[in-house]
Amino acid sequence: MLVQCIASTTHNKGSLKAPGCQTDARMFDSGYTWELIVLLSLPLLWLYKGTKRKKGVYQPLPGPKGWPLFGNILGIDTNKMPHQCTEWSKEYGPIYQFAVPGKRVAVLTSLHWMQKVFDSNFVRSHTNDRTVNSSRFFYKDRKHIGGADLSEQILHLRMILHRDVHLYLTGKSEFESSFSEVLQRRNNSIQDNNGNTFNPHELIKKNLSNVLYTLLIGKTLPESNPDHGMMWDLCDWLYRLIDPNVDSTLRMFPFLRFLPGKCGHIYRKSIEARDKVFRIIFDEHKATYQHGTIRGLLDVCFKTQMDEKERTGCTWLTDDYIKGLMSDILLAGMTELLKAHRLYLLLMIQHPECQKKAQNEIDTVLGMNAPALEDFDKLPYLQATIMECLRYTSQTPLAIPHKCNTDVVIDGYLIKKDTVIIPNLWGIHHDDNTWGDPWNYRPERFLDENGKLIPEDHSLYKAFIPFSIGPRRCPGEKFSRMRLFLCLTTLLQGFTFLPPEDEQLPSPDPRLYTTRYPMYEPQFECRAIPRQILPTNRHAQSCK
Repeated sequence: MLVQCIASTTHNKGSLKAPGCQTDARMFDSGYTWELIVLLSLPLLWLYKGTKRKKGVYQPLPGPKGWPLFGNILGIDTNKMPHQCTEWSKEYGPIYQFAVPGKRVAVLTSLHWMQKVFDSNFVRSHTNDRTVNSSRFFYKDRKHIGGADLSEQILHLRMILHRDVHLYLTGKSEFESSFSEVLQRRNNSIQDNNGNTFNPHELIKKNLSNVLYTLLIGKTLPESNPDHGMMWDLCDWLYRLIDPNVDSTLRMFPFLRFLPGKCGHIYRKSIEARDKVFRIIFDEHKATYQHGTIRGLLDVCFKTQMDEKERTGCTWLTDDYIKGLMSDILLAGMTELLKAHRLYLLLMIQHPECQKKAQNEIDTVLGMNAPALEDFDKLPYLQATIMECLRYTSQTPLAIPHKCNTDVVIDGYLIKKDTVIIPNLWGIHHDDNTWGDPWNYRPERFLDENGKLIPEDHSLYKAFIPFSIGPRRCPGEKFSRMRLFLCLTTLLQGFTFLPPEDEQLPSPDPRLYTTRYPMYEPQFECRAIPRQILPTNRHAQSCK
């Protein structure tokens, strides 16, 4: 396998030789014959060497031809980018590139190429930086995980989320009890509908606000508090800021942030929403922090910050980094969990046989006990329904773009410096050769013949990458999957979800959705019929 970085070369003047030729001028008659031959041969020799180099060592990525200056932008529907990228991959292969004004964009539509480009030891340090977008105005000096280059500080920040959250929070009785109580309050609200038709959207939003408050600060704000929904306001404005149309305008004309007009309005509202969340959650929580006491993720960060200051006299983990981490969690955690909840419920209603089978497994394993973390591996079919939901819907169809920071060659293909690299998760999760029937919701594909989850080294498990791969793989993946498991298990344990009596449900087929990031899937109404007395909270009992 040829994997190398392209380094610049220097040619010594006067040493140029054509293959198979001698350069001694004494072979020729006197006069200008030799000089003339050399001068006329130089352009042809350069062209020959360049062609040979491209064919023999590397070649540019294939892809659709575009227009001068405009590239391929005139033929792209930004609302259907994953569809466009996947169709091009069928024509040009699993790695190809297209052009937009001022940029080359490489697209990876296979697990094989994602592993080679993002996770190969030889090139991973060159392909895991981030492109710069308008979020740099939102995150001070790009001090956060999602949109910053993969610096030493960002690696440390990822480690806090990946390791320290589990160390200080996961399995701790006080945190788990608070989390279980949030889920119980949600189920009580659903039960109050008395089986009548309702839209689960606002209920899920309110519940996820409480989940994120519990994660960050160890408690929830009263739902009557007018600031209870401020985190959703923050997410909404930030997504408007990074909308492709707004983002491209502000990148070209950053001064528009301070002028009247749509772009300036969106920028100022996103900053206003950011500062409000920081003031009410971050500033007030830090003011009450007592060293060594862990109430939530922010306290984990404060402890790390103070421990390093005591040890070395300074710390890289400034308040700006902690605020950036907090914003990342809100943006990714809230919006992605909201979509996952809604899509999962829609799939369960549309596939009642899957819902019933998952409920039977829950009843057999848990009985009247509420699910806990130790039950994660005891419910393989329930896990398979969640995994298949994440694969089938691929709710983040094109993961956050990477940037190549130098020329690299992989298996004979050249990826040039500053190329934007897009992981096409949509195409990978719906590849006919891998999945056979990718547009069918079929949880059994993740189970073996004994009804157990397939092992992680199974080809299908490897191709399941909703959290991406390599150094940019979501550092909160394990924590997120655990929380999603608990949230959805308690829903199916307590209720059977049915379509509304007089209305038709929207199709769960993600090909019908607007797939601009973030993907906008349809809202719907449904009924929730209580199955039994609400389960017992084991953590609450143990705390008593």
